[in-house]
Amino acid sequence: MPRRHPADRPVDACATGLAGRPAGSSFLKAAVWSAGIALVSYLWARRLYNR
Repeated sequence: MPRRHPADRPVDACATGLAGRPAGSSFLKAAVWSAGIALVSYLWARRLYNR
């Protein structure tokens, strides 16, 4: 089992925010992680569509 699941960062950021603590770097990590997944997904879909 992997040590970190891809959804851990966004979930950690949401839990921190809901607990009333400042999200700090966990929010930034979640945003970068989500943007990276979105970019890879977009490029992959575009490549498959152009075939």
